[in-house]
Amino acid sequence: ERGVLGGGGPWSRGRGRGVWRWSAGAGGSGGRFRRRSRRSRQSRGSRRDRRRGAGASGGGDRGDASGDRSGTAGADAAVLVSAPGGGGAGREGCGPGAGLSPGWDGGAAAGEPGAGGLFRTGGRGLGGKGGGPGPCTGGRIPGEVREVEVFEQRPWERVGWPSIPLCWSEGNPALDDFLPGCPEDVAGILERGKARLGAGPWEERRAELARCLGDYARGLGAPQASLEAAETLAEPGTVVVMAGHQPVLFGGPLFVWHKIATALALSEQIRALPGAPKVVTVFWNHSDDHDWGEANHCYLLNPNLDLQRVRVSLPASGRASCRVGVEHSLRELLPLVRELGPDTQEAQALLDAFAPEEGETLGGHVARLFFRAFGERGLLVLEPDALPREFFEPLRAWAGEAEAFRAELGTRAGELQDRGFEVTLPPEAPLFFEIGPQGKRRAVPDGLPFGQGGRPSPGALMRCLFQDWILPTLAYVAGPGELGYQALIQGFYHRLSLPRPVLVPRASWTLVEARLAGWLERWQLDLGDLDQAIPAVEELIVAKEGGAAVIDEGPSQVLEKLSARLAAEIAGIEAQVAKVDPKLLLPLDRFRLKAQGELERLATKIRHQQRNLSGAWRKHARRLCVELRPRGQLQERVLGGLQFYLRHGAALPRGLVQLVKGIPKTHGLVLLDQAPSSVPDLEAQGSE
Repeated sequence: ERGVLGGGGPWSRGRGRGVWRWSAGAGGSGGRFRRRSRRSRQSRGSRRDRRRGAGASGGGDRGDASGDRSGTAGADAAVLVSAPGGGGAGREGCGPGAGLSPGWDGGAAAGEPGAGGLFRTGGRGLGGKGGGPGPCTGGRIPGEVREVEVFEQRPWERVGWPSIPLCWSEGNPALDDFLPGCPEDVAGILERGKARLGAGPWEERRAELARCLGDYARGLGAPQASLEAAETLAEPGTVVVMAGHQPVLFGGPLFVWHKIATALALSEQIRALPGAPKVVTVFWNHSDDHDWGEANHCYLLNPNLDLQRVRVSLPASGRASCRVGVEHSLRELLPLVRELGPDTQEAQALLDAFAPEEGETLGGHVARLFFRAFGERGLLVLEPDALPREFFEPLRAWAGEAEAFRAELGTRAGELQDRGFEVTLPPEAPLFFEIGPQGKRRAVPDGLPFGQGGRPSPGALMRCLFQDWILPTLAYVAGPGELGYQALIQGFYHRLSLPRPVLVPRASWTLVEARLAGWLERWQLDLGDLDQAIPAVEELIVAKEGGAAVIDEGPSQVLEKLSARLAAEIAGIEAQVAKVDPKLLLPLDRFRLKAQGELERLATKIRHQQRNLSGAWRKHARRLCVELRPRGQLQERVLGGLQFYLRHGAALPRGLVQLVKGIPKTHGLVLLDQAPSSVPDLEAQGSE
């Protein structure tokens, strides 16, 4: 029997009234307390939140009162912890009343980072300190995630990555003249980036840049770790691992979150190398962009398992995102997001925190979200509009050489095509833009100077050089699309005598909820199987279950024919029965009616059950396709990261950072722990 933590465990209330009872799991492992009374939807949600430990100020969640660390077989290996300042730890924790370090969600021992239960390792739990691994049957209280890994890896060519990043990551010499080599490991980043460790143009304004980043972070309520990172950046010799993207509603697709997680993880791993410099992580929040059609929406799953486009309703104005206020539009949008998100206290609290502030722009809103999600790791966010105008003066000088840059660009694009590679960015794309006093962003033709009233802004190609000019960038985390146009600008760096940073591919993952992973295993489905239409996936599932995609009418038809035959046979003997005794005709007719009715009811019931089962398979097929391969694309390119952040809270960004081990070279399938009520139960739906 599990011990009960004193002073605040959710089942301690009403124990004497017999409301909460322990229900053991299969084989004696796991299990949970259940309340045996009917509940309203609201009380159901409250119980679920209490069980998860949300807002608990007393004891932790389902723990052993003694804080036992035996790690015995069958014990839940994922550590559940109470909120900071709580009285006790959860399973295999440190016992009630142990001193937990401020800023963490609990710990495996006093003063140590805690372990959340979000990520699991392919059917094995994350063994608690001092104990062996066991099945990870639950736990998603946010905490530090240890030793997490993907449960399956796939080569990039199997998930549709373009030819340039594929060949580059494999060391194809055909790209040696276009891109710096892909490092084999983290130590290789330092080795290849030696030229960026010395003095450069970034030193001139290092202190001012660090102050600007610190002020920006402070103004958006960033955690202390981000403010300390800004102070570290001011120190000479500190280098940067950077990722970037334009601001997209609610942080954008998952791949943006993967970029940030990769950059943070690499920074930590570089710092751990002997003789390494100080390293901070910067996310370039490119709010100068005016592609409002890409930035103003994200995709979330609705209760009908459809992709729902959640969109900020603002007319296209040609203004840069940094000059477009979204306060009122976001306030109108949040109620819809609440309906689509999990009905949990944690998710609703996150959405409360993301309520827009007065005069907020999309760039500021996204920066606030990422500070909350990744700020505890020391993330800095750079929004160009927050920089003093002096930082943009190099762009004015470079604009005078625009025609030379353009000629170089055309030559490089032709050479790439001659070697069989696709050019992903048109060579005629604008190199420079200008943001006017009213926020309008216009392209600056080659050879023409910037106006005096506006602010220079780099195009996609020149942004790479601009960020490497003002920042001591050691490494840049690039996605497959970025690597495509990075291949065009090698000569630009030579022209400016600017050392080029190391390029590192971002991590690429598909996040698989535990229930969905169980379905994939049960039906032996491959991720590629989900590229088919939903009916085709349904047929695969039904076939694995030993059935047919079309309802088998055979059993029902046999019963119906038997009913008709019975009626005919009875009609054939009615005359003979009447000769024996006419009074027997009435009970004979009653028997016929009753027998026919039972046979027809049974035939109808079989047919209905088959239809219900087919409907369940259709729902499972739909869930698998929409969540794991939405629109037949990689999950990370379509689904918003907010979907998973609301389900799993702070454990999601922490777990993503922990997943990065060295230089990413494959696409990983990541097993997430079950989020309560986030995925429907298979057996429960099978009888709908």
